[in-house]
Amino acid sequence: MAKAKAAEEAKAAADKAVADKAAAEKAAAPTQLAALTPPAAGDAPTKPDRPQAADIPRLLQTELRRVGCQTSAVDDKWGTAAQRSLEAFNKSAGTSFDVKVASLDALDFIRTRPARICPLTCGSGFRPNGDDCVRITCEPGYELGDDDRCERIRPATRKPARREAPAVAARPPADSRPAERQTPERGTGERRSGRDTEALWAKCAAEGPHRRRNSPANFNRVNSCVMNGGRI
Repeated sequence: MAKAKAAEEAKAAADKAVADKAAAEKAAAPTQLAALTPPAAGDAPTKPDRPQAADIPRLLQTELRRVGCQTSAVDDKWGTAAQRSLEAFNKSAGTSFDVKVASLDALDFIRTRPARICPLTCGSGFRPNGDDCVRITCEPGYELGDDDRCERIRPATRKPARREAPAVAARPPADSRPAERQTPERGTGERRSGRDTEALWAKCAAEGPHRRRNSPANFNRVNSCVMNGGRI
């Protein structure tokens, strides 16, 4: 009895050992991984095409216009106007790109800016309004000054009229004398000078009566004497 029992226990132990070994081997076996299907050639991510060096000046100027830093026309040359535009961008964006070269780094950076960078600059008589320049208008009674500000219109001040000196007639020379009046002598047709007439008048007046010299009769007598050449 004892031997039979011992044999059964030995068999049970052997069976358990076999079972434990099988379980251990199963647990230690490597797991199979699912094979991944490689992506097709058309599904692979593509990198963006890099622009050619000859196209960078035009593309960079286009982006500078978009962010409000270039106002001149876009062309394929990197000239003075384009360099000033990039310089304005550096000043507004706080960057330090070399303005003498249209670089790919500057192009890639400006493309990341979604909105205007440089402030809108308008000419004289205009003001910024969003992305446009509009003409400055003033209220009634005001006018636009030289600094593009509306100033009150001042009434015009009239200057006093300049008084001109009256014209003065030129004086005759000191040695010039007025032409003597000539009186024709009765009966002869000859003319005598004013001095001769005055001398005849004095002579005729002295030869006549001295009474009532201022009377019309006396005047007629003296005048007749003068006209007759001193003969009464």
